[in-house]
Amino acid sequence: MPGDFDTVKERVDIVQLIGEHGVILKKSGRGFTGLCPFHSEKTPSFHVNVDTRSYKCFGCQESGDVFTFLEKIDGLTPAEALKTLAERAGIELTSRRDPAEQEREKRLLAANDTAHFYFRQALRGTDRGKEVARYLADRGIRPETVEKFGLGYAPDSWDGVVGYLRKKGYTDEEAVAAGLVGRSERGLFDWFRDRLIVPIKDGRGRIIAFGGRAMRADQRGKYVNSQGTVLFNKSATLYALDAARAAIRKERAAVIVEGYFDAIALHQAGFENAVAPSAEPVAARSEERLSRSRSRSFRPTPTPMCSRGAIPSASGRSWGRPSRCSSSCSTGSPRGAISAGPTVAGAFSPRRCPW
Repeated sequence: MPGDFDTVKERVDIVQLIGEHGVILKKSGRGFTGLCPFHSEKTPSFHVNVDTRSYKCFGCQESGDVFTFLEKIDGLTPAEALKTLAERAGIELTSRRDPAEQEREKRLLAANDTAHFYFRQALRGTDRGKEVARYLADRGIRPETVEKFGLGYAPDSWDGVVGYLRKKGYTDEEAVAAGLVGRSERGLFDWFRDRLIVPIKDGRGRIIAFGGRAMRADQRGKYVNSQGTVLFNKSATLYALDAARAAIRKERAAVIVEGYFDAIALHQAGFENAVAPSAEPVAARSEERLSRSRSRSFRPTPTPMCSRGAIPSASGRSWGRPSRCSSSCSTGSPRGAISAGPTVAGAFSPRRCPW
């Protein structure tokens, strides 16, 4: 694919691309200069050469082009960087992938987007959905946070998603392949029923799966994820990485918490470099995934946890000393375990974990 790389490189404005990632560039001779995004500095040593469509930092020696910039800043593979930039430039790649495989991926992604609309409408427009919205509000999750993370609700129906996807032109096989629908001897059934829905996105911000939190005590499994698909490998997926990347670059650190709502509440509280693994083991796979998004001096920061969360200081951005639960956590943590929960104000305080 050398031809693809050359074509895309010529069509993408490197100055605009770098600027969109928070680097303020100023005209300097025939090029541009700014503070390096790969290391901390006070005097600009990061140079962009418009003629060669390349960059170089004379402080840390990082250098490259539009592809290596995305690879290092956003943690993309070369193939992912090429695809992302080609889409940006409106270029159709002469890919070696089977066209049928590419079309199938598009269909499954579109099915997830369609299901997400269904879940969002159910949260807003059904009586039970409004109860779930109040449940979120009671636990300090603000409306703008619900919007930011696209939270929804799966109605207590065996065929709601099944019928909606059929109505929108998706085959039963596509619904199953997307992980949205299960199959039994009796036929197809909705995988998520009466659950608070959390869309799971890949590093490019595409919905590849969903997580569902039980809304009744008698439901089997407090949390259920989409089934494994060609889009979703839960052991290799970090929740909220797409939303956390900019903060990870800025802070040179990532906060790894255990659950989806731990990450959501931390983002709401201002700790926007928080991510959560979609499966165990936490440390090894999370750090491996994050290392692709790192810059110099990056450090993953596992946080103090009980079975659910971490405790940042409510008074500022530094980590507070872990406190102790005075009673058993609702998640099953023993007396005295570290616990945390979001307050209505959006800060964190040691208390009985609500998730």
